[in-house]
Amino acid sequence: MSDWLSDTITKIFNKFDRTYREAKKKFREGYVQSLKDSNWKEMDIEKGEKPFVDVFIKNDKVKVIAELPGAEEKDIKLGILEENVLHISAQSSRGEYSTQVKLPSSIKRDKVFKEYKNGVLTITLEIRK
Repeated sequence: MSDWLSDTITKIFNKFDRTYREAKKKFREGYVQSLKDSNWKEMDIEKGEKPFVDVFIKNDKVKVIAELPGAEEKDIKLGILEENVLHISAQSSRGEYSTQVKLPSSIKRDKVFKEYKNGVLTITLEIRK
């Protein structure tokens, strides 16, 4: 490769590197300032706060994953409404969670399994055929 081409490529990469470092610095400064300006503080959840929930389907099972930070397993209640609505509620140190999840299919009420670990509830339900 010629010296001219090698020098040009090096200059381009150096320019990209400087631009990246400057943008990263400005982003970091702006982010910290926005947190200061927002008077951010940890908020308590209100009565009936909806937890973050994801629903996945694989083969003949529906998996529901709900984030319930601060809840204890003994305080989590599940219910099946109709044939395809899952009700999740839980008391936590910060308040109460409550949500209803419309499932994509009817499920077998006697085939509901749950696991709770580190604030994450995983519910596996078998689809009715």
